[in-house]
Amino acid sequence: MKLFVNKHFEVTKKLYVVFVACFLLTHLTAWASESSLAYKLKTTIKTDNDSTVNSFIKELLAKKAEKHIFHYPNSVERFYAQRNFQSAWTNKDRDLKQTSEAMLLLDCVLQFGLFHADYHSDVLTYDRMRNVFEERSKPTIRQKAMFDMMLTDAMITLINNLHYGKLNPIYSASKIDKGEISGFCTEEILMRAMRKSALKDMIMNVQPRSKTYVLMQEYMKLIKGQYVDDCYETPEGVVRKLAINMERLRWIDSDEHPAIKINIPAYTLQLIEGDSTYNFKIIVGKPENRTRVLKSRVNYISSLSAQNKQGARIFFKFPNAYGIQLYGSSDQQSFKLKNRALSNKNIQVEKAEKLASLLLKGDQSGQKVSALLHSVKSNQSKDFGLRNPVPICIYYLTCEILDGLITNYEDVYKNDTALELAYYGAKKVPVLKEIKLKKN
Repeated sequence: MKLFVNKHFEVTKKLYVVFVACFLLTHLTAWASESSLAYKLKTTIKTDNDSTVNSFIKELLAKKAEKHIFHYPNSVERFYAQRNFQSAWTNKDRDLKQTSEAMLLLDCVLQFGLFHADYHSDVLTYDRMRNVFEERSKPTIRQKAMFDMMLTDAMITLINNLHYGKLNPIYSASKIDKGEISGFCTEEILMRAMRKSALKDMIMNVQPRSKTYVLMQEYMKLIKGQYVDDCYETPEGVVRKLAINMERLRWIDSDEHPAIKINIPAYTLQLIEGDSTYNFKIIVGKPENRTRVLKSRVNYISSLSAQNKQGARIFFKFPNAYGIQLYGSSDQQSFKLKNRALSNKNIQVEKAEKLASLLLKGDQSGQKVSALLHSVKSNQSKDFGLRNPVPICIYYLTCEILDGLITNYEDVYKNDTALELAYYGAKKVPVLKEIKLKKN
């Protein structure tokens, strides 16, 4: 059932979306500095011995048995060690603005398909924040130190969840916490963000930057803002589907250009070159012999004689642990089918000659195109190397945002149920009316 509203109501709803969905996140910094809470606290901040708080932090982090309360205990310890165990969020003169901004970021996690409960929401409340700063509350050293460390752990958790995802099959929380992953150091990012007073911007920048992810996140922000406390039911099924697909993109997404992106459930291959996107139909592995999710680089293009096992003439070669190949197909009729999970794990692409030509031209090797086509026509085997190997990303997305609306794809390998259960637990999805959101 579709839900339609009249123009007057759409205008009202649009204003509500702008106020609710964008207010918290888009203007976090300005809000934090001007909020009534911050204004009141400026005149009631208590003077205490910060060195005692620092000592408590150092002593607690030295006790292995005490660190189980943190999601990323080793990361928290490294963060404070780099600060000489100085408190980060509870200093009377320094931290009020950034602490307010951090708390507001945690308020907004639903807009990223995440959950308040994962960020110590039982401890990090605004009442406790007031107690930490207000003179009349007389907070203890332990209360201030614990609030400080819990907020640090929450921010580290948020950064990791936005960048790696919650259930990353390669980068588990324990592996991330060891601090041995090159190229991304969570505590360093948090330290830099605080030094530059750019907490919101730097944390937002750890997310995937591909257009596919950005559109999903914007759509999630829209529906979580538009339907909160509304007279309509929250479209929980839509939220969940978006959330698990955003999670998948955090595992493997890439924003490199040029790039080949293959979405298994959509049966599509996209070649992205600058502002241009070229779409190709593909055939993928059967459910009993699945095409695997992976990232690699296409190093060269090969023309093979018609006697090869696959019967294909053009191959796009990329190294991978699963032996998956990408090649053209002489069976053009299969590309007209709706369900194209037909192969033995490999990927067959329609119009392989066009894809090969685009890759060679994009590699500044346009002179090789005629040689490739000649080798195919004359039934010769020949390799054509790419000077700049092209990233290839094979992922599994059962929805995406097209023209401002959510587009669903068949869950061909039946992966959604297991991922949703792991992500959300056993809570059932309520039966909801279908809601079609119009593009603003």
